[in-house]
Amino acid sequence: MRAKYGQRLIIFLGLITCLCLMPYYAAADSIYNLNTSNGSPSTANFGTVDVSLISSTEATITFTINSPYGMVDGGAAGVNVNADSWTVGTLTSPWTSEKSGTEDGFGKFNQKFTVGNSSTPYSTFTFTLTDTSGTWGSSDDVLVGNGDGLAVAAHVSGLQPDATGNITGFVSTGTSVPEPATLLLLGSGLIGLAAYRKRSKKS
Repeated sequence: MRAKYGQRLIIFLGLITCLCLMPYYAAADSIYNLNTSNGSPSTANFGTVDVSLISSTEATITFTINSPYGMVDGGAAGVNVNADSWTVGTLTSPWTSEKSGTEDGFGKFNQKFTVGNSSTPYSTFTFTLTDTSGTWGSSDDVLVGNGDGLAVAAHVSGLQPDATGNITGFVSTGTSVPEPATLLLLGSGLIGLAAYRKRSKKS
């Protein structure tokens, strides 16, 4: 009897722990892979876009472009914000806001950024968004697919991986990739719940 009680107590405490940690993991970042281009190579690991929810109305977005590529010129970075109105935090020169526009080959995005006619590619770019028309429930809510179903894009330049030539074009991706911690939490909770129900039926 004591053994069964102890097992139930452990399972119950595990479920409570998962529930307590849920708000923490719900705030996990959303990561978009930039892996498709409108030039050659058509697919490659160009970089990532990380969306981190700071509060229900504020998020930090970071573009990271992998070597040998970098962001250049107009439309250097573009996102499709899931809000009716928003503000962009202070940008570091030479980055400036372009508002809406097309990222060649990937449709229209309602928030774009430029570094002008830059001869120096940029490997990273970080900015903040503040929703002035509503709230975001998670990092996945911050951005939304445009008419082509795409949430992020970038204008990149750099040597191709085999060093045979230079690529200057636009890259984008589809949906965000959940962080492993979020998947682990969901799996642990479901397993714990199933085990608890199974033991309850046996007793």
